[in-house]
Amino acid sequence: MRRWSRRTFSRCCSSSPLLRGIGRGRRGPAFSSGAYLWELIERNPIDRVPQIASEPQRYIETFRDAEDEALISLPLRDGALMAILLDAGLRRSEACNLQLRRCDLERAQLVVIEGKGAKDRVVPMSPRLISLVADLAVTEGLGDETYLWYTVKANKVSSRVLRQRHVGVGSFHRWWARCLTEAGVEYRPRTKTDGGRGNPHAARHTVALRWLRGQVGRSGAPGKPGRMETLQKVLGHESIQTTIDLYGHLDLSDVAADLAGMVADG
Repeated sequence: MRRWSRRTFSRCCSSSPLLRGIGRGRRGPAFSSGAYLWELIERNPIDRVPQIASEPQRYIETFRDAEDEALISLPLRDGALMAILLDAGLRRSEACNLQLRRCDLERAQLVVIEGKGAKDRVVPMSPRLISLVADLAVTEGLGDETYLWYTVKANKVSSRVLRQRHVGVGSFHRWWARCLTEAGVEYRPRTKTDGGRGNPHAARHTVALRWLRGQVGRSGAPGKPGRMETLQKVLGHESIQTTIDLYGHLDLSDVAADLAGMVADG
């Protein structure tokens, strides 16, 4: 192994079936640890690498059921677009690049093309999301090549709708802030970098929490919980460890529900 080049080592790490479920940044350490365990090398080089302390678990802001309903109940265009974020969990860049032809209403699936890491994935569509997107397409006469977050050029005199061009980052955040204001929903999370307008990633966190509770696309009593493995595919995480690190913990409402159950049983 000492005679291996960096390219040979990298190729072995990327092609090994034992390492395919591990993120790229962790394949090298996993391979080295395995080689040491199998006594193929005398020392594990990873032991010489200083350990970086992981960040403490932060509380993840999500939308409540009433806030979800308020956002979905906005006028059709805003409500349908909010449903895409709250039911499909798309990233901001994925939402901006979404075209109507990627929403397969018959198969109840939404196709993300070149998401994070230039990867494609398929996301299931909830019944309410199918209904809202179908109504939006008919009401606005949208074509297959139309971007759902399309550009509107406007000034004091006139405005032009450019459905073949998607919105930019600034326009998306202004749309997001306006929708939250009109729905009476608090901006979250408030950070130094979001300018007080809130972070659309809160919708993605909401999808993850509802997926694990069996509540995607609806509020109220939970249904059959979704699995971490399927949530990883829905969110497009490269490694399931990312999904577990973010969402593999109980929040306060889960703890309260367990406490209520114990009190009732007692």
